[in-house]
Amino acid sequence: MATAFGQSRQSYGYPRMTLELRAQGERVSKGRVARLMRAEGLQGRPCRGFRPQTTQSDHDGPIAPNRLAQVEAITACDQVWQTDITYLPTRVGWLYLAVVIDAYSKRVLGWAFSASLETGIVIDALRMAIARRHGRCAPGLLLHSDRGVQYASERFRKMLAAHGITASMSRRGNCYDNALAESFFVSVRYGTW
Repeated sequence: MATAFGQSRQSYGYPRMTLELRAQGERVSKGRVARLMRAEGLQGRPCRGFRPQTTQSDHDGPIAPNRLAQVEAITACDQVWQTDITYLPTRVGWLYLAVVIDAYSKRVLGWAFSASLETGIVIDALRMAIARRHGRCAPGLLLHSDRGVQYASERFRKMLAAHGITASMSRRGNCYDNALAESFFVSVRYGTW
C-alpha cells in the first residue's frame, strides 16, 4: 500500500487507494483500506486545481488612467465599452474568451475565442465590435479594461488610436471597476444567460 500511495504523489485518499489496489488485483474494501492507511499514518492530500490567470499586469506597457471613474453617468450607447478576458474549461483544456460590451445597453458587441492569451484575442473582439458599428466609433468612445498586458500592448493601442477610441484601465486589483464584464462572465460560466 505504501508503494501505491507514493506513486500517487501522496494524494490518494482511501476511496482512490481502494480502486488502485483493486486494479492491482488486491481484494480489499474501502473500510479496510481506510483503517490500514490510518494505522500507517498515510493521509491523502488534495491536489490543488490549476486555474489560469488571465490578467498579467506585471509588464512594462503603459497604463491608461481610470477615465471611467470620471464619467458622471452613462446616458447612451457607444459612450463606454468594457472589455475583459475569462477562461472556460473544456474537455481538451482551457479556452479563453474576450468580450467587448456596451455599458449602456449591456449588449455584447464583440467576442473572440482562443487557446492562448496572445494579444490577438482582444484585437479580434474589438474588431468585431467596431464592425458591428459599421466601422465607425462614436466620438469620445471610452474603452475600459483591466491592466492586462494584452490591453497595454502596442498593437492594441494602435488599433484604439486608429478608431479614435480612448483607453481607460481599472485600478490595480479592483475587479469592481469592470463589474459589467465580470457579471457577464459569471452568467456564461453558470448558464444563467
